[in-house]
Amino acid sequence: MTQPSLFSQAQLAAMRDPTKARNYSSDREAFRRDHKARREHGKAQRHAQRIYQEFQQSCSGEPPSLPARTVS
Repeated sequence: MTQPSLFSQAQLAAMRDPTKARNYSSDREAFRRDHKARREHGKAQRHAQRIYQEFQQSCSGEPPSLPARTVS
């Protein structure tokens, strides 16, 4: 059973509206959005780099052997 809520979903959404805040700044909001995008991009790059490095460490360093060609 869930706990009853004091406020409706619409009221909660209005309370969370950042433009209603006393210290709201459109410049700060633009910076926050840009910073979030850059941070997510950096995280994705670091994750890919980590996977690549682990793959490189798991390899023996020698190229894979190719099967011999049969001439028919």
